[in-house]
Amino acid sequence: MQQFSFTNALTHFNQVPGWQGFLWKFILAYLVLYSVATAILLALAGPAYFQIFQMSLAGEGEVLSDQEAWRLILPVILAYILAIPVFLIAWSMLEASVQRHYIRREGFSLRLGGDEWRLVVVALLYILFGTLLYGVVIGAVFLPFGMFLGNSAVTGNTDPSSFLMLFPMRLVMMCIILFFLVRMSPAPALTIRDRKITFFGAWRASRGKFWPMLGAYVIIYLISSVVAQFIQLVLMFGVFGALMQNTEAIQSGEFSGFFSSPMLWITGVLTLFAHFALYAATHYIGAGVPALAARTDHSWTGEGSPVDSAFS
Repeated sequence: MQQFSFTNALTHFNQVPGWQGFLWKFILAYLVLYSVATAILLALAGPAYFQIFQMSLAGEGEVLSDQEAWRLILPVILAYILAIPVFLIAWSMLEASVQRHYIRREGFSLRLGGDEWRLVVVALLYILFGTLLYGVVIGAVFLPFGMFLGNSAVTGNTDPSSFLMLFPMRLVMMCIILFFLVRMSPAPALTIRDRKITFFGAWRASRGKFWPMLGAYVIIYLISSVVAQFIQLVLMFGVFGALMQNTEAIQSGEFSGFFSSPMLWITGVLTLFAHFALYAATHYIGAGVPALAARTDHSWTGEGSPVDSAFS
């Protein structure tokens, strides 16, 4: 049986048979699903964003009233609320596919069945758990500091240097949240493995594996961030080129040439595809870390588990 270690977690993606064929299919599926989800979001929020963009360019520092600002922001908020279920379903379909590949050694499949709906529930539990955790950590870390500052303000003994404590306190808060996120990350893999909603079992599956898991996540997302920055530079080059070609028109308030610029569209589409491919590859490789934690869970009695191996 494979052992859990930093190296095995980091390279788990290429230790599964047929991973190359799976990866390019996963990238295409990622591109299609999130393109559809993004298109729905843009269709809902695009007109409001365009209006805000035009007003920001032509407003010349004009301050909007609360009513006008709310009228502009409300359609964007509603669009995101309506788009959340679409993105949740897209994520669950992709995550179910990749975890079936890691856990059950299945080939690529994309569907909307029991696995996917169970993962939607897991995603909602993540949101609820993350919100509660964030609230508890904020209360435990910042509430005493706020009470201290309030008392100092009343007594007139406020020391400006006390605000320097905010940085280490924020660091402590981030470390606490990161710890819980890593420990709970095997939940989707466990849910696919057990064919039932398994959330808090992730704490057991990740016991003793925190540092290798964290190290693997850090390496994966550092590499992804560097590549993403390069792609972003290419996009900025296209935007800058379109601006330079239409400088006079933009100064006179005409934006049709800018938005119809071939350089803008070609660069935008290529960088969009590159971003999707990068995020899909990061998703696939990153999902291998909790999948290995789930497969090496000592309480698991399924195929390939320690108990199964001992009696086979």
